Amino acid sequence: MEDEQLSMDASEFPQAEAGTEAVEMWRPLEFNTELGYDYLQNSFWKTFFHYLALYPVLGILRILNTLAFGLHIHGIKRYKALKHTGVVGVCNHVHYMDCTMIALALFRKRMYFMTLEENFRIPVVKQLIRILGAVPQSNHPHRTKELFSQLEQALKKGAAVQIYPERVLRPYYNLGIRKMQRGAFKMAVDAQVPVLPMVITYREPKGLYRLFKKKPCMDLWILDPIYPPLGKTPQESVRLLQRQVEKAMNEELQKHPYSFEKQMKGECA
Repeated sequence: MEDEQLSMDASEFPQAEAGTEAVEMWRPLEFNTELGYDYLQNSFWKTFFHYLALYPVLGILRILNTLAFGLHIHGIKRYKALKHTGVVGVCNHVHYMDCTMIALALFRKRMYFMTLEENFRIPVVKQLIRILGAVPQSNHPHRTKELFSQLEQALKKGAAVQIYPERVLRPYYNLGIRKMQRGAFKMAVDAQVPVLPMVITYREPKGLYRLFKKKPCMDLWILDPIYPPLGKTPQESVRLLQRQVEKAMNEELQKHPYSFEKQMKGECA
C-alpha cells in the first residue's frame, strides 16, 4: 500500500555516504542539517542578499570556466523557453566545477542544487555552493522528506532544482550515463514540471588552449525538456520519464566522442 502511494524514501534520492567519491574530499568543518532547516532561503532579505552575492560570483565563474576549461554552453534557448514553469535539471557528474557550469546556464530562475550534507563541511566550497543555491541533503529519512517537500513547492513556483542522479562524482568520465536513482524523476512527476537533461562532453584543446591544457576542454549541452508522461500509475510515469531522459542523455554523449584510449590509461583522471 505504501508503494502504491509512491511514498518517499531516502534511498530514492541521488545520495552517497561520505567517502564514496572517486576522489576523497577534505571536510574539517562541522555541519549537520536539523529538522526545520530553511532550505529555500526565500524571505525578502535572504533573497536580496542571495542575488547581491550571486551575480558577481557568476561573473567570476564565467571567466574562470572559460579560461580554465574552455567551457561552451549550448542550447540555452531551450531553457529560456521554460519561463513559465519550474524545472528539474539533471546532468552527468564529471567534474568538481560542474555545478558552477550548470549555474551559468540556469541562473535565470531561482536555483537550488541538491548536494551532500558533507559538502557543507569543506572550507571555501561551503561558501561558494551556498551562494549558488546548494541545499544540504541529509541521509536521515525525515530530513530528506522535509527537503523534498520544500523543493517541490519551489518547483511549483517556477524554480530550477538541479540534481545529480548518478550520485557520485567521477572526474572526466566519458563512457556513457551511469546508473541513475529515481528521486529527480519522482520530484518532476510529483510537481508536474519538466526535466531538463544536460550533458557535459569533452573536446580536444585547440588554438591557445593547446599551449597550456593537457586535459580536454568542456561543453555543456542543454537538451530538449522532457515532460512527465502519463502512465497507468505514478510509479510507471516515473520509470518512463527516467528512461526517456537516460536515452536522450546517452544519445547526446554518443554525438561527441572523445578519446576513450586516453581515459582508460588514466590521462584524463
